[in-house]
Amino acid sequence: MPGIRCLGMGECGVTQSFLFNPVVINRLDDKSIDINYFNRYGLKELGTVGMTLAYSNKLLSLGVDISSFGYDQYRESRFRLSFGKQLNKRWNLGLGIHYSML
Repeated sequence: MPGIRCLGMGECGVTQSFLFNPVVINRLDDKSIDINYFNRYGLKELGTVGMTLAYSNKLLSLGVDISSFGYDQYRESRFRLSFGKQLNKRWNLGLGIHYSML
């Protein structure tokens, strides 16, 4: 069931992603790995490849995202590292580190 924040934004699932909100990683039930390739226009130069790893546990939850867009002469690469910790029943703490290369 989506939370109130997600419903308030038209049920946009982005608000439930630890990539944009690192506190959400504490709420994940299982570990997950996601590998994807996205190419909307059918040109290899405009393709995006990515890998996401999420590891949720009681001590310190961790999320890693690596993605790359472009080709040899123009490439954008992105690395995200997310940490999350549940402080008590109501409070969570999250930290996200984002690094982009062009």
